[in-house]
Amino acid sequence: MAKKKNAQQKHKLNKTIPQHKQTGLSRILQSVSKGWRTFFWILGILATLSGVLSFLPRISVEPSPPMQAGDLLTAPFVISNDGILPLHNVSFYVYLHHIEDAMGRTVITNNKRGMEPIGYLIPSLSPGEKSTTGLPHPFAESTVSGDIDFVVTYHPAWLPWEQKKAFRFGGSRESDGTLIWRHLASSK
Repeated sequence: MAKKKNAQQKHKLNKTIPQHKQTGLSRILQSVSKGWRTFFWILGILATLSGVLSFLPRISVEPSPPMQAGDLLTAPFVISNDGILPLHNVSFYVYLHHIEDAMGRTVITNNKRGMEPIGYLIPSLSPGEKSTTGLPHPFAESTVSGDIDFVVTYHPAWLPWEQKKAFRFGGSRESDGTLIWRHLASSK
């Protein structure tokens, strides 16, 4: 008898709420839950990507004013680790694309080999740490304009291979007579 009563109540419920509305409501609930699931999947993927990107090495090189007023190649350069992990075996070499002396003569042009300073190696550069270095200066005369690539090689803490990054600089005399290096686009 109890089974008959439950069946009658169920039948009444089905009569009061049409079947198509029940499925429509359940479809809406399913689509909302699918939408939220999709949203959280996308959010999880974006969070994972941003986490991975934060571990990528970030190194920068900034020029300082020349130590000798009339010679661009006496300018110190500051190598910085701007990432969150240490860098190992940091070194650099310089390609001198074009260098001119105070008389306007070309001292060197299109050096394809690159010049390395002897004995310059930073065993480890911690996050936020900086190191200052000078350029190799094989010339007897003062240099007043130039175009160089400053190439830094380093081994990130979590990657099994060495990486390198080139920074292009152009040096010239300002209107007040001071010599400075400026960042150039790599494509110049």
